[in-house]
Amino acid sequence: MAVHRAYNEVIHRCAADRESVHIVPMYEAFLGHGIHCRQFWRKCYRPEDPHYWYASNLEDPNLRGYDAIRRLFLNEIVKIAEKLKRTEGSAVNSTLRQDRARLAGLAVLAVTLVGGVAIMFSWREAVERDRAATALADEQPRENAEPASERSGLAAARKQMVDEQLRGRDITDAKVLEVMGRVPRHRFVAESQQDSAYEDYPLPIGHGQTISQPYIVALMTQLAVPKPESRALDIGTGSGYQAAVLAELCKEVYSIEIVEPLAVEARGRLERLGYKNVTVRTGDGYRGWPEKAPFDVVLVAAAPEQVPEPLIEQLAPGGRLVIPVGGFFQELLVIEKKEDGSIERKSVAPVRFVPMTGEAQKRQE
Repeated sequence: MAVHRAYNEVIHRCAADRESVHIVPMYEAFLGHGIHCRQFWRKCYRPEDPHYWYASNLEDPNLRGYDAIRRLFLNEIVKIAEKLKRTEGSAVNSTLRQDRARLAGLAVLAVTLVGGVAIMFSWREAVERDRAATALADEQPRENAEPASERSGLAAARKQMVDEQLRGRDITDAKVLEVMGRVPRHRFVAESQQDSAYEDYPLPIGHGQTISQPYIVALMTQLAVPKPESRALDIGTGSGYQAAVLAELCKEVYSIEIVEPLAVEARGRLERLGYKNVTVRTGDGYRGWPEKAPFDVVLVAAAPEQVPEPLIEQLAPGGRLVIPVGGFFQELLVIEKKEDGSIERKSVAPVRFVPMTGEAQKRQE
């Protein structure tokens, strides 16, 4: 517990210290959680097993499994914690500056190692994703999907998710919280993953894709400010979870998925769950859905290097586009089209999503 306390203190001071502002985004971008740094460490650290890290905290499955790199970070933090215990008082500030410099160096080292390590772990990730793809359950209608006892346990887990992961952080929109507590996330993952459906990390859904962690879904939805009369565009349907959340808050939802098997599965799943205001099609989301534009809400679940102009063009006046942008280092952007047609952009947080494929990928080559 002493290590845990000192660990949080180091991260808290790094996050609060203007001199180390360049270090905190480096942590968050590498670890891919997209929330305040100290909240991330508290969620990832397990006092009973100080060398355990949630590999699946990364939105991008290609960057999962780097145990050696993560242990390198954690071992260094343990050393810092031990130093903090010995240097309480006047020497703390000097020690922290030295430790921050060392941690920044480790972050750079981790980035350098990523390219080589990816090859070593890609086969393991491919096996896991294929297993998840074949295990996706063929759900029954909502009212008889699972036994009453199982529904009760999952409902309790969903409530805990809302209370601790969402309301306990910075999700304050009452309607978003209500919907996140109602949509059955376990119905959007493989049966083998259902026990983890309400945990604080993304899960593989096959074909190299993931279902985003609950906090990211809630955050992006809250940032989009959906209304009952809104028309929403969801880029990257995946298993359909984000579309379901939007369907509870918007009048109409149009969802595009570039991986055809995922689109087919999501369409059937949403129909079985009774979401009649969602339309799913297979296609490249880079150019949006011009036939159905304009949209009040546009959410994108994959990261292009640059914001696709067609998505901005398809925003209605007053509409909002929430999108991750970047390569290895990504940031979550909110782009709002004002009533006069002017565009306002705001960076919210460092994140890590799977890269946008299709036309977005071709433009990078």
